[in-house]
Amino acid sequence: MTPLPRLVSCDPDTTAPTYAYFQGGELVSVTHELSGPRVAPPYPRELLVVIEAQWIDRASQVRDRDILSLAIAAGQSSMHFDWCEWVSPMSWKGNTSKAVSHAWVREVLSDAERAVLVPFRKKVLPEALDAVGIGLWKLGRMR
Repeated sequence: MTPLPRLVSCDPDTTAPTYAYFQGGELVSVTHELSGPRVAPPYPRELLVVIEAQWIDRASQVRDRDILSLAIAAGQSSMHFDWCEWVSPMSWKGNTSKAVSHAWVREVLSDAERAVLVPFRKKVLPEALDAVGIGLWKLGRMR
């Protein structure tokens, strides 16, 4: 059996990106900061990095300039790593609302993993849940 990878998933934000770090397929930490994920460099070669990509969708209610700002933030988040995989929101959560995708994330997490999210304020928690959801999707733990 192949060991589960170490993985960093990122939800970019214009104020600060949120990074979720998984080891052995389990969530071990989440950070919301400009300095990058708290994973000791040099980053191991086997580290998988997945960042939510951004693009303009004419059917979306989001303003073009907001999407462009997020795309810049996503690019800045990728600078911490030699390589990353880009994933669209549609790929990891489909066409669901934040309320639905966040409920899926909470449903999948163990009690120990949920405890990692306790310190996050209500304002930052949605970004943390998105970063965790991206990682869970990449690990095959999401719907």
